[in-house]
Amino acid sequence: PLEAMTCGAPVLCSRVGGLPEGVGNAAVMVAPTDADRFRGELTKLARSAELRDELRHKGFERVKRFSWESTARQTVALYEEVVRR
Repeated sequence: PLEAMTCGAPVLCSRVGGLPEGVGNAAVMVAPTDADRFRGELTKLARSAELRDELRHKGFERVKRFSWESTARQTVALYEEVVRR
């Protein structure tokens, strides 16, 4: 999903594993066994340019949290905290 967000694609995914943590509120999530809801949400995405644009914007913002620069900053901060202890 993060790769799709980077490309500007709105994301619809299952609420399993690490996906909820990864996508946050930047995707539409459904239970993996709820085919009717999946179909309904996919139809909403297909019909609503506003929803697609909202998810694109949220996706672009979400993936910034996973950039190499952001990851490096978080890693350095963690190391500094460990050294202080």
